Amino acid sequence: MSTLLPSVRVRTRLRLSLLAMLGGVAQVAFCAHADPRTASVDEVREVHSRIASVFANRDDFPEAPVSMSRLEKKLYWSGSGSDALLLLPLTVRFRGVSNSYCRLVTANSKSGELALIPLPAQANFDDCSGIDQIRYVDVNGDGLLDVIETVKVKSNVQQGQVATSLVYVSSPLRAGGYCYSDAASRQLAPVDMKNDASVAKALESAKQRLGIVQFDCDH
Repeated sequence: MSTLLPSVRVRTRLRLSLLAMLGGVAQVAFCAHADPRTASVDEVREVHSRIASVFANRDDFPEAPVSMSRLEKKLYWSGSGSDALLLLPLTVRFRGVSNSYCRLVTANSKSGELALIPLPAQANFDDCSGIDQIRYVDVNGDGLLDVIETVKVKSNVQQGQVATSLVYVSSPLRAGGYCYSDAASRQLAPVDMKNDASVAKALESAKQRLGIVQFDCDH
């Protein structure tokens, strides 16, 4: 049986302590990057029953009542506790109107308040037939999910539809906690939407190329 010298025993204990510390750090890091909480069926049903109200009495939508609102199948909470927001990407149509819209609504976990995230005129498509792909990525590194979509809209240069990117970044000081970023939206190609990692890589490369730290809101 071999006997460790005192100095070797000390180094061994230090090494084991360091590995334990690293294991704790790794565990914390894993928790910090854990998958976001998925909304329950009851949570989705409750907000869906009220979602038509955010489109009422607005100049940028038809006056007719909502006839159809289609939410994405899997919805997520961004943030935690009383500051958490339920992210609600949806397609909406109005009674007697052929146009349809793809928009983002958020629901506050504490107040239950719903907020429609505004879009500038050039991104407020009235011929959006639906959300083609959607990814959730922390674009600006603030620990909150950002919403990246490709929506199907009518092409203005050829027959048929084209896919257009819309990026909403978290902005806690704004109503609804999110805003549209045209600068981020213009950086994405269809191939970048393959998965969350490819979206994150494309937007991070764009930030470095543009010499910016984060993508800002447009208005």
